[in-house]
Amino acid sequence: PRSPPPPHADAVLDRAALTAKLQVQARQLRIPVVAAVRGAAVGGGAGLAIGADMVVAGTDLKFGYPELKHSIVPALVMTGLVHHLGRKLAFELVSTGRLLTAAEAFEHGLVNRVVAPDEILPAALEIAEHWAKVEPRAIAAAKDLFYRIADLPSDAAMRAGQDVNALMRGFRA
Repeated sequence: PRSPPPPHADAVLDRAALTAKLQVQARQLRIPVVAAVRGAAVGGGAGLAIGADMVVAGTDLKFGYPELKHSIVPALVMTGLVHHLGRKLAFELVSTGRLLTAAEAFEHGLVNRVVAPDEILPAALEIAEHWAKVEPRAIAAAKDLFYRIADLPSDAAMRAGQDVNALMRGFRA
């Protein structure tokens, strides 16, 4: 006979659905998202950081996925991790729980800037202020195109770029 479900099975499923939604939410917004990260960004926190369009990290960053050390599979963050890092390093982080330093995260393209911990928020706000000065339809179209072409073959990506180029000419003042 089958054993009964755990007492909070629905809550576990609801939390998993919410976590999965948050992992892709930043990508789906029309405005870019910058994450300001310091200290330990592990598990879901690391997943949220790499879900942002840009990341500013403190020199004190420790980034990774130590879930297996606690007999938990980091299932909901694995897709983003593999896309950002490639198979070998992603598997190393997931299977060993090794944490990356800020310098390593920068080297592997997980963060855009590394600054002193007290400079993280000002640096992130500087990026956001720059975006705020751009025509909203243009930044939304650029972000949408960026993610649409990421996984397309070159010829299809160029056609998508041509379509957006024609559309954007109508936004000029």
